[in-house]
Amino acid sequence: QAFCIPGSVADDRKVGIGHGNLAAMLLREETKCFAFLAGHESFAAAEGAIKIAAKADKVRKEPLRCILNGLGKDAAQIISRINGFTYVQTEFDYFTG
Repeated sequence: QAFCIPGSVADDRKVGIGHGNLAAMLLREETKCFAFLAGHESFAAAEGAIKIAAKADKVRKEPLRCILNGLGKDAAQIISRINGFTYVQTEFDYFTG
């Protein structure tokens, strides 16, 4: 956010503030678990959030539990393989709910 030009689209959308707030939250020892819900189009956002969580975890006293949920199958498999997550595929029965 410090590098956004005043009045620019990035400034209007407050680019960077969300990741800064996320990092601050994950650095607090009171935060025990981080659950990230992403849509199939959010591959880059998921990667960014995972990297922030991984870096924060290096300086924490207690390890942070991370749950990544909601990605499409291909993105979820790629991200889990790259970042060391366990990939679990679930199925929803629309008839029984």
